[in-house]
Amino acid sequence: MSEIENGDSEKNLSRVLNIFAEVEYLLDAFLSLYFVKESPENKATLLEDWLDGLSFEGKKQLFVKVCKVEEYTKSSLFEPAISAMTDIQQVRNNVAHRKKYWVAEKGVVSKFSRSKPGKPELILDENFINELSSKCHKVISCIGIFMNKMQGIITDFD
Repeated sequence: MSEIENGDSEKNLSRVLNIFAEVEYLLDAFLSLYFVKESPENKATLLEDWLDGLSFEGKKQLFVKVCKVEEYTKSSLFEPAISAMTDIQQVRNNVAHRKKYWVAEKGVVSKFSRSKPGKPELILDENFINELSSKCHKVISCIGIFMNKMQGIITDFD
């Protein structure tokens, strides 16, 4: 089934963007907690002036650096979460930046696709969304556990 034939395509596109936004929100929360844990009054300024100006890739790289400093990279949660984060980022970029192309079948332009003619179709079906959601849960779990460790709520994460 192509993306066009799937009537939920536009709804699923929104779901992809929501998953990405959730991951980015958690990155912001983690980085804010890390950098302002000693001076919480600066939290609002930091979020507005600094984190909001960073790209997702910049936030991800900063997360990796913080995890190295705090030795969170030793956790078995770290690598799968980074891999999932990268996958989510790539999917988000694909769905957010793809143009709609009109598709001609038998000489008649009758539908549109988010894939360039001759390129593989991005199929946003329920299985794809479920797989992406599973990756999001890996990231949420990892960041949540690392935040609990940072706050002293837990002492070990594996």
